[in-house]
Amino acid sequence: MKILINGDNMSLNGINGNSRDLSSYDRRDSQQSSGSQHDSRMRDAYNGSRDSRRGDDVRSNKRRDYYDRADESQEFKRQRMEGPVARILQRTPEQRAKTILDNIRNLDSNSLHKPLEIAEFDNDIPLLKALINSTAERKIPLYKTHFKHYLKCAIRLKRHDVFSSIMDSMESKTKDPCNCAFINNLINQCCEQKNMEAAEWFFNWMQEKGLNPNTITYNTMFKGYRETGDEGKAKKLFEEMLKTNNRPDQYTICTLINACHKHKWFVWAIELFDRWSDTVFDQKDSKGSMPILNICNSMIDMYFEQEQSDKVEPLLKKMKMKNIKFNAYTYGYIIDGLCRRNRVKEAWKYFQDMEIKPTGHIFCTLIVALLKAEQTNQAFEILEKWRENKIPFDMDDYQRLIDGCHKAHQYDCAIKLFDEMQSKGNIPSRTCDVMINIYFAIKRGDQVIPLLEKMKGNGIKPTIRTVNEILLGWCKEGNIDYANKVFTEMRIEPDTHSFNIMINAFFKDGKPNQAIALMEKMVEKKIPFDLVTFQISINACIKAQELKLAINLVDMMKAMGMEPDEEMYRDLIDACRKGEEWDLAIKFFNEMQEKGIIPSLITFNQMLDVYFKKGWDIAPLLKEMEKNVIQSNQRTFTIILKGLCEIGKINDAVKYFDQIPKNRYSYDILMDGLFKANRFDQAFALYNERVRKGIPVSHITFNILIYGCHNAGQIEKRQEYIKQARGYFEELKLNLKPNFINYATMIHVYCYAGLVDEACKIGEEMVANGITPDETIVDKINSLVDLYNLFIIEYNAVLAQRQLNVFDVLAHELEQKMRELGFDPSRVSLETTKRCLNALMNHYCLQKRFDQVHRLFVLMIDNHIKPDKETLQIFSQGYVDWLHQRENSSDNLCGQEEAFDSNKIYSGDKFGV
Repeated sequence: MKILINGDNMSLNGINGNSRDLSSYDRRDSQQSSGSQHDSRMRDAYNGSRDSRRGDDVRSNKRRDYYDRADESQEFKRQRMEGPVARILQRTPEQRAKTILDNIRNLDSNSLHKPLEIAEFDNDIPLLKALINSTAERKIPLYKTHFKHYLKCAIRLKRHDVFSSIMDSMESKTKDPCNCAFINNLINQCCEQKNMEAAEWFFNWMQEKGLNPNTITYNTMFKGYRETGDEGKAKKLFEEMLKTNNRPDQYTICTLINACHKHKWFVWAIELFDRWSDTVFDQKDSKGSMPILNICNSMIDMYFEQEQSDKVEPLLKKMKMKNIKFNAYTYGYIIDGLCRRNRVKEAWKYFQDMEIKPTGHIFCTLIVALLKAEQTNQAFEILEKWRENKIPFDMDDYQRLIDGCHKAHQYDCAIKLFDEMQSKGNIPSRTCDVMINIYFAIKRGDQVIPLLEKMKGNGIKPTIRTVNEILLGWCKEGNIDYANKVFTEMRIEPDTHSFNIMINAFFKDGKPNQAIALMEKMVEKKIPFDLVTFQISINACIKAQELKLAINLVDMMKAMGMEPDEEMYRDLIDACRKGEEWDLAIKFFNEMQEKGIIPSLITFNQMLDVYFKKGWDIAPLLKEMEKNVIQSNQRTFTIILKGLCEIGKINDAVKYFDQIPKNRYSYDILMDGLFKANRFDQAFALYNERVRKGIPVSHITFNILIYGCHNAGQIEKRQEYIKQARGYFEELKLNLKPNFINYATMIHVYCYAGLVDEACKIGEEMVANGITPDETIVDKINSLVDLYNLFIIEYNAVLAQRQLNVFDVLAHELEQKMRELGFDPSRVSLETTKRCLNALMNHYCLQKRFDQVHRLFVLMIDNHIKPDKETLQIFSQGYVDWLHQRENSSDNLCGQEEAFDSNKIYSGDKFGV
């Protein structure tokens, strides 16, 4: 018999030489071709060739190659739909089967395999069934191997509905009985197709038919579960296996442990190995110790993952006893596990004791761990050794090294590695993201644009992560405007993180309105809010003391189905506490408890302060802390001690002080409380006790002592206590360098006692030593203004006569601080601005420098600051004094006449004052 193929027509030359046109029984249009490989296969089939059967994988590959080359022309398709081909395609599977079998010379059981093979190959289940039935009608003997083609096709197509009928047909039409080996082969086919539902069907069928599964059956099932990752079914089947007479062999345990390692079933893997390790080590297969080595490597990794590294060393000893040589994976798992747990010294020891040549992965792992441990010199030595051994770097190694250098702030090395990486091919987008972060970290943002151009030239599209790194970098550099330009012009759709970066930047830059506008834009674009969005916004509002806005954001957050966590509640309570919104703080505290959120110790400490401010009994709060098993810390003790002092329960405070652990803060608090309660002798005695016990003192300690002496001097023995205050100040200068608050307190003590000369000397000393307020810039302004009030406003008559240089120095610094803020209402309050300018104007009035008074007044108007009554009084008084001096000495004021031109005087009526 000979088969010739021309297009879709197949001519079979039979026994008698008669030729008939047949269509290929492949029903799919995409599977028609005139390839020579297919011709050869068909000729071999119908000539009854008995070549050895190829495996399914080989046939699948050839089939794929064959159809990949198929390219039907329009004419070819037209011919398919016309003439005899269309008529043949309309035949039933039974008719097609009959035609095929009729044209096979010497049809017998052996020659039947080839048409079945081809029908299986073409996934033609109806034809397979028709061939089987037609053969049975011809009373040609059928065997299990014939039905195997039918079953394999059904398994591949997941036609579970036909399994039962096929197996019943096989039992009724075959002469050889079905055995365990045949079912094992079918189960193996199911596992290779990852069709565990079919595998379980055959497993259950064989048990129903009285065929007991053997160890190979169970192992095959375990192999399938290893691929699909079903831990529950694998465990259940293993327990069933143990109840039978089938003892797990080496392959069983190895398969299960491999599955555990692959799918991270670490707990079960350790249980299996601890129980069946003897089975693993005692049996060997044809491949020697390689499967055992692989299992041991997997166990080393899983021991580290489960924090059971103590079991690694005994396992390594056992491997040595069994003469199992370590390979690169063994050392890799050991070094990687130790490095991930910051045990770099032990990893370094294993690295030095390696009996084989290290791989690039091992080098890379150790270098990254050393960089993380800040052992940069040793890390760079290993990097050089890596290069000397001429072990190639792959892209993953470069990525990990650059990332490690970035985290260790070794930016120069990261840039060098990046340049080397670029010379070896295209770089991944993730590496570019890290390099963008590095460029911004070293203040080389100008390198970002060239990097983006390189990415574009190499066909690497920036991801949203790339854009986010750029936004974050510009925002950290303070270039919010450029970041906003990138954000508004970016072609990639921004995600939640992009919005979070810009919202945070606008809040920090003092532009809450733009931040809120971005949140509204997120709602408009339906970009989901996350907890970070609200955390950023609420924390920014809290720092800006915009408590109402923060509460509105909390309500918005709840409306979106998100609830504040303990940290957010804690920040809200703290903001309420600082803003003296006691009732609101209590409301938030009760709300978080109603939601089942257990307050932290920090939150309880905040609430203790609130309870004291409200004058409430703190006993219920302490019971709540005890109920939640929250231990008090030193902060708790100091808050309670301070609260008792503030509410006037000084006796209770003294008793409580004797019961708690003591530190410098507790001493400072009780000393301050005793001074305020006019118990001066007890306060001084407490200080002496502190010195004897060696409890360190601070600037706050001396400030309390100096101010305490001042308060004591108001009652009696003024000169004695003033002298004592001076002694404490001198002691402070010996032990610590006095700060701005110490100097200001001492000036206040001297001024109040009428010792103006001493106050001025202290002021001159402060200026000479360059002492300035060390708070935020706004607090510095307020501190300086308070100092002016001491010097100028309360004692202006005396100080005006002295013309101290200290005023000019402080006035210059005060105005400089205001100019740094640019009179921006979002950065410094209007009240602080007016206090500052009024103090400066008053200072220049006392010095008869009317041109400076007028300059500051005009500065207020130009910056849209409405003068208050005090401002106009200072300005008017300066103008009146200027007129008097002009009448008395017109020559001395000629240079200032222009400054106080009557046409340029601003009327108070203009400002509604």
